[in-house]
Amino acid sequence: MLLEDLANEIVSFTSELVGGRTINVMNTDGIIIASTEKHRIGSFHQGALEAANTGKTVAIRADQLAQYPGAKQGYNMPLRVNGSVIGVVGIFGNPPEVENLAKLVEAYVTKCYQLEAMMIPRLAEGEFRSRLLHDLLTGEERSLSHAQILLQSMRVNLRPPFGVGLFSSAERKDVRGFPERAMRLLQEKDVVSPEHGVAGIERDKVILISDMERLRSLSSLAEENSEWLRLALGGACENIGELRRSYEEAVALELIAGKPFSTMESVADRCVCQLCRAATAERVFLDELESRLNETFRPGEIESILRTMEVYYASDRSASQAAEQLYVHKNTLQYRVNRVLRCLGLLDYSEFQREYLMRLLIIWYKQKQGLRVLK
Repeated sequence: MLLEDLANEIVSFTSELVGGRTINVMNTDGIIIASTEKHRIGSFHQGALEAANTGKTVAIRADQLAQYPGAKQGYNMPLRVNGSVIGVVGIFGNPPEVENLAKLVEAYVTKCYQLEAMMIPRLAEGEFRSRLLHDLLTGEERSLSHAQILLQSMRVNLRPPFGVGLFSSAERKDVRGFPERAMRLLQEKDVVSPEHGVAGIERDKVILISDMERLRSLSSLAEENSEWLRLALGGACENIGELRRSYEEAVALELIAGKPFSTMESVADRCVCQLCRAATAERVFLDELESRLNETFRPGEIESILRTMEVYYASDRSASQAAEQLYVHKNTLQYRVNRVLRCLGLLDYSEFQREYLMRLLIIWYKQKQGLRVLK
């Protein structure tokens, strides 16, 4: 159970214990996340922010309200789990009159969160990792708030710069058993212990969030196991709010790069990521180009002709080199290339324009397929 969920239960029950008084629970940004006064949820509370930042109780009298936007008179007390302030609980009333009640509320709510933190490690490990990874990678404010509490409960200290590493199978089709195998390898190397970051399985891939130095050091692991393992490394982050961006970069590299280790710290790999973004931005136009291919080529033939174009441009438009890689005659290769360009209406374009549009189309096709096709 996470901060908001537990807060809602605490507010309701604690209010009954203290005679129906107003009870609020705020996060460390001073935002009310649970309250007996429902209309105040989501609003800012200056007293709570001060209590969270100083780690000290903030008592607000009626004559001080002008100094505390969003607050009412009462006590605001920091909540701690494992020594860290995770939020603030407040009780309404004239401070001298509710001082003893405030101490009771503080003790009760703090104990609830401490007990909850003790229970978290007992959750099913796979389910816990999955929830934490989801919260870290969505990029949404509420999810990141959840993740921050979970990180504190796990005593995980993500020290910037950190980033996202995405481990995937080098096999094109059969990925059964890959996540478990990859996770065992990382455990053997002592890579996935909590103090080093957060690791978990998402579908058929393993995701590791850790400091950049550790992630970079895993390049050798990917190279040594290149027959079955790939590692794509997103860009560096200074805070958890940037992890979504790093994750998207890792996904793009994993999908397109097709080599044991790819990283946003490489100029070439960064260019691949930029092409992915451009393809997404031009998806309507690229869908139109794909429709032209579907009108000209037989069902199931698209993958083959796009593979031909990918090898052709990877060979610097050398028909002989591309033909050798694809085990076809040079004239056959040139015929296929011209047929594709004619179908797409690109024959009158410059060589640069042709290659740029074809690379975007190939990347867009791969993105829509959701796996490394054409390999």
